[in-house]
Amino acid sequence: MGDDDALERRSVVAGAHGGVVPFARSWVLSLGPPAILSKSIGSFWVQRALGPAALWHDPCLEVRVAGDHDRGMALLGLAIDPDLTDQTDLIDRLSAAWHAGSLDDHLDRLNGRYVCAYWNADGFWLQSDAVAMRGIYWHAHEPVAGGNPRLVAEAVDDVRPSYYGQRETSPKVWTTPGRRTQMLNVWRLGPNVELELRGRTARRVGPVPHTPSTVDDAADKVRDEAGRFLDQLCRTERPIVASLTAGFDSRVTLALTRRTAERMSWFTYQLERPTMQADVDRDVTVATELAARFGLDHRVLDLSDSWPTKAQAAIFARNTHRQHGRQVSVKYAATFPLDAIHVRSNLYELGRFYYGAFPIDAPIAEWMATRLLKGRSVDASVIADYSDQLHFSDYAAVPEEYAVQDMFYWETRLGGWMQNMLIESDVAFDTVIPINSRRIIRTLLSVPTKQRAEWETFHAIIRGAWPEVLEHPINGRRI
Repeated sequence: MGDDDALERRSVVAGAHGGVVPFARSWVLSLGPPAILSKSIGSFWVQRALGPAALWHDPCLEVRVAGDHDRGMALLGLAIDPDLTDQTDLIDRLSAAWHAGSLDDHLDRLNGRYVCAYWNADGFWLQSDAVAMRGIYWHAHEPVAGGNPRLVAEAVDDVRPSYYGQRETSPKVWTTPGRRTQMLNVWRLGPNVELELRGRTARRVGPVPHTPSTVDDAADKVRDEAGRFLDQLCRTERPIVASLTAGFDSRVTLALTRRTAERMSWFTYQLERPTMQADVDRDVTVATELAARFGLDHRVLDLSDSWPTKAQAAIFARNTHRQHGRQVSVKYAATFPLDAIHVRSNLYELGRFYYGAFPIDAPIAEWMATRLLKGRSVDASVIADYSDQLHFSDYAAVPEEYAVQDMFYWETRLGGWMQNMLIESDVAFDTVIPINSRRIIRTLLSVPTKQRAEWETFHAIIRGAWPEVLEHPINGRRI
């Protein structure tokens, strides 16, 4: 967490709106100071130099720096190397790896939610964690980047909406296609791509080739590596919380936490949802049973009193144009301490060949547009935006053993849709996912697609980690 004075100023601002603040846990940097940035960021934000760049960030965002003005590196956010038992010199190790030409290999195994920035006389580069949970957005015409598209737009006084940001004209899609955002001149950097900010050029850094793996071998590797990550996470001495439901993905996360569960707390939310009330009630019942049997520190969160106020709703609307769970985020902000870390149960679908039912029956950009629009009439502009992304990210360099369906889920669904979801919950806590490293994802994707589509790897993970959790029903069924 940041310096005490900045955090104190932040608490005053946040207290006026139930913990909800603009651009929570975000950042923005410029290689030429933005003219109006002071109007866009909170009065409590911290300013510092990152080599030739000026960085502003929420004091809740951890920033580690190595090097000097001429050559250096920074980590923005939470990053853990599961191969290390002590994370204190992680930034120095990464900096040394960059000097030795092996940075990509080291970032390959990092887990967490972070942005890595590094610079020398030749350029200023940025890349994100494995699935871009901590997003990178940049302006098309100015050397400005940040963690929120609206923030970047405001920083350069260019808040014109894109086609997708115009509610009355944009197609109803679950994310913006390709590099597009809701802001006209702000682009999104996807996973597996490095951005050079001065020239605004890209280099593909992943994924690297993999060799085929059996279900059991992959499950063993994922279970071990995710377990070591969670152990290091719990050593941060920050509150670690996780949701507990009757669902399958929640059960995978629970199994992975067997060695750390007693150092965590768990929650299940309850709300009135007439069309899904049976599912909500089942979540609470099963979670309560699991907590009682395995000695988990568990609570049920009642969402009936957590609708956003008018002021909170305005802040959420400024933070992101997509709505996912603002009522839930308000409750989270009122419940958990500011330094809490939420362990989410996302990403597992990536290892289950989520789009495998849709054969590649058209050019890749057109196929992606069809998936985004869910079978509706395909808009030519959407196809063009995916073509642009494929070219910019050098998609042709992706090793042939990676299926288009998997890369679409990884670099579009996770690299776009999930960022907006996390921007909402950032008002309450930071977020990690146990399998968010390129090395773990590569392991999951090394299993044959037929076995992945039948969820075999994740069944093996649970059986090998904590088989007793399968004795309780999953979504009403016993497995």
